[in-house]
Amino acid sequence: MVVLQNNTMVLIGVFTLLFTLQYLNAQPIVDTPWGIVEGTTNVTEDWTPYHAFLGIPFAVPPTGGRRFKRPQPHPGFNHIFKANSYGPACVQTLKAFGGYGATGDEDCLTLNVFTPASITETSNIPVIVWIHGGGFVSGDAFSYDPSSIVAHRHVIVVTIQYGLGPLGFLSTEDHVSAGNYGLWDQHLALKWVKKNIASFGGDINSITLMGQSAGSASVAFQALYSWSKDLFQRTIMQSVSVSSSLAHTRNPLKYARQLGHKVNCSSQSDSASMIACLRTVSAASWPMENEPVTALAEFYFVPTIDGIFVKDDPLLLMSSPGYLKQVGLQNLDCMVSVVSNEGGLFKRLSKAADYLFHSSLSSSVQNKTFYRNIFILEVLQVYFGASSS
Repeated sequence: MVVLQNNTMVLIGVFTLLFTLQYLNAQPIVDTPWGIVEGTTNVTEDWTPYHAFLGIPFAVPPTGGRRFKRPQPHPGFNHIFKANSYGPACVQTLKAFGGYGATGDEDCLTLNVFTPASITETSNIPVIVWIHGGGFVSGDAFSYDPSSIVAHRHVIVVTIQYGLGPLGFLSTEDHVSAGNYGLWDQHLALKWVKKNIASFGGDINSITLMGQSAGSASVAFQALYSWSKDLFQRTIMQSVSVSSSLAHTRNPLKYARQLGHKVNCSSQSDSASMIACLRTVSAASWPMENEPVTALAEFYFVPTIDGIFVKDDPLLLMSSPGYLKQVGLQNLDCMVSVVSNEGGLFKRLSKAADYLFHSSLSSSVQNKTFYRNIFILEVLQVYFGASSS
């Protein structure tokens, strides 16, 4: 009897393997309004198959004369696009989070679509769009593996990339470079998803926008933008509030000029000349990091109040019932949470504070008072907004 049971289990395992191999041998092809996309079939750790369509460009490369401008939609291809590898990360400096050197590429506005292997164009299943974090200066869409969620929870996951640092958020506070290009990148990716995801089996009326850290603030900015209505129906925001210091700056022109000075473009007499100069400088040589310039941290190249994408101070917008009704936020399902080990960021800030202030704190009593009355409150403000204290 035991032998029969063992044989049965072996046969089940063989059939499961054959079933999986059948999926692996057939590359998925999807005909979308954007164009025909060929992906790959992969398996999770427990051999559950899923489809991946990687590195799909949703915008024209934001290079050359298109630097510091709103992204333009990619027209698609008249041939089958081989979506079998991730696109490069957007230009960023590893120094921003403890590393060294620049990495990435300006031609980085791509997205990735992950679907269960069993779905078809008529499946009509829920969709999650993920916006990565990284303080608006770091991060990418390929560090997150949604395969387990996709394969076992019967949902489609889309991960997107957007411009970072100066390339995504430099602003001269005028029409020359209004800023918030990273937010426009995200918005364009959402429009791509709305237009094309049904071809992958997704339900265009069941889209959840989700992000962590800077991605969380990005979700809020997208929800507060008046032309985002109907692009998604639910939001999940993890660990950063749109009202936090990390989420937006009030001094964009100051920081744009500082960058111009560092790359020898500060001699230009007006913002148009400075931006023209900056377009000629290799982004790989730019100092992209957000340096602490106040007691703890004031972030340089992050979203700004431009009067267009970000109409006003986010706290004022969220406090206005009329504006919330205008953008449809009252009908938007919203979940707010934090991620595990979020306090790990505090350790890095504590070391920075020790370095900056140790010489001016003459006793351990002063040190403890500083951390209790100043440091902790400022950390909460930076990450969770002024009302958190």
